[in-house]
Formats: sequence, structure tokens, C-alpha cells
Amino acid sequence: WALGAGLRAARAVTGVRAPSSEPPVALREPGMSLAEIRRATRRHLPGARVRRLLFWRYSLIYTRPVTG
Repeated sequence: WALGAGLRAARAVTGVRAPSSEPPVALREPGMSLAEIRRATRRHLPGARVRRLLFWRYSLIYTRPVTG
């Protein structure tokens, strides 16, 4: 969050923009919020951990129980 805010502030002050030789990236709204992902994780993968990462990303860590 802080990194993104710092970059936006620096670009606003300097007016510097990255060259845009490539077409813009297509974006869409996420299908699920992080809270919904956590609820689904608890329901389907008990014991899994969901962690928020940088720039709207998350990690889901699950270790399957050993069955013998």
C-alpha cells in the first residue's frame, strides 16, 4: 500500500509517466472479495491460511492432512 501511494505521489509531483508503447492492460473487477475467499477457504480447506499480499494479491497455504 505504501509503495503504491509513494509512486502515485512521485508521479503527480514530477509529471513523469512510463512510456506506453504497449496496449493498456485489460482489468476487471474481482469475482470475490478477500473476506469471501477466506470464508470459502474455511469451508472447503480447514486449516488453510490466507494472507494479503502487495497490490491486491493474496496467498493461500494449505497442507493436506496425511491419511494412512
